[in-house]
Amino acid sequence: MKIVHKVSAYVLIGLGLLHTLLTSLFSPGFNTDALWFAGTGLGILFLGLFNLAAVRAPVRTTLDLCLAANLIGTVYGIMVVVILPAPQAFLALLAFLGAAIGIIVARRSILEETQ
Repeated sequence: MKIVHKVSAYVLIGLGLLHTLLTSLFSPGFNTDALWFAGTGLGILFLGLFNLAAVRAPVRTTLDLCLAANLIGTVYGIMVVVILPAPQAFLALLAFLGAAIGIIVARRSILEETQ
């Protein structure tokens, strides 16, 4: 499961980078739409980096915070798929779900070790 979590984190990082770098293509000009578009990409990028940090340093506090972030990301991913059923939206949702499940499994094993 750790591999799924790590792959999901890297997919989120890649999607976040692409989303941010393609801002000028989808929202030309320096305006509020472009900032929102780039900000969404940065949010996805940061979520991926947060998950990568949780994979490398699986302490309970990090896992708890990352789980909350992943659940919020998953809800966001579901809303995006409902509004915009594009292949990249489904890929992002799978990455959100993989990261959330990876955190749940990692958190469970940390809790079992401390008991």
